[in-house]
Amino acid sequence: MARTRNSKQRIADLFAAGTAVFRRKGFKRTQMSDVAAEMNCSTGTLYNYVDSKEALFEHAIVAGFTQILPDSETLPLGFPTPAAVEVIKRRSQEIAEGSTLDQANRRQSVENPAEEVTLIVTAFFRFFSDYHPVLDMIEASQLDYPDVATAYLEARRDLVFDPWMRWVLRRQKAGLFRQDIDPVWTTRYLIEILAWAAWKARDGGAPYDEDRARDAIVKITLSSLLRDEDRP
Repeated sequence: MARTRNSKQRIADLFAAGTAVFRRKGFKRTQMSDVAAEMNCSTGTLYNYVDSKEALFEHAIVAGFTQILPDSETLPLGFPTPAAVEVIKRRSQEIAEGSTLDQANRRQSVENPAEEVTLIVTAFFRFFSDYHPVLDMIEASQLDYPDVATAYLEARRDLVFDPWMRWVLRRQKAGLFRQDIDPVWTTRYLIEILAWAAWKARDGGAPYDEDRARDAIVKITLSSLLRDEDRP
């Protein structure tokens, strides 16, 4: 199919519709007719832009992680190159390297632990907010698409949990964080509420103040990690 003036926008709309349906139903239960209904078009129209549900799923992941739409010169789209698994791995490394948390883990000491905590929580809140549609879509399809799920779970471990754990343990050992907390469970708890608050902020529906949500999570994290004398 030759490219038309609105092909890029139609592809963006298709990926958004596919992501929304995959999030609700998971990969296996989703039909292309569901995506067509989400876009308010015919099922046949979808196949002008993508040649299968599998290709749509992988392209939606790639676009979600890279924020780049594929070339629309030749349609319909087949499987992306590189594939979704490779993109998840590559982007996770790119996001992790030089991040606020990576910089914190490279520092041997810190003069203002409250400021460091605030910067890290704010950065992760933004990350979960920006990437929550594609992350939610993958989580909803973990049993249906195991290769992608494995890459995602490994990336979540390498990008989120392990660096957080190293940071908490290092600051606790230095006497800057509370000594009465279990670092493993405290880290898991904080990451879960951080992700939930960020995702809720972008899910629409009832009015939700994103800034207040972020500030509340910052306060919870400060209270959970810092000694009384170091809290602002």
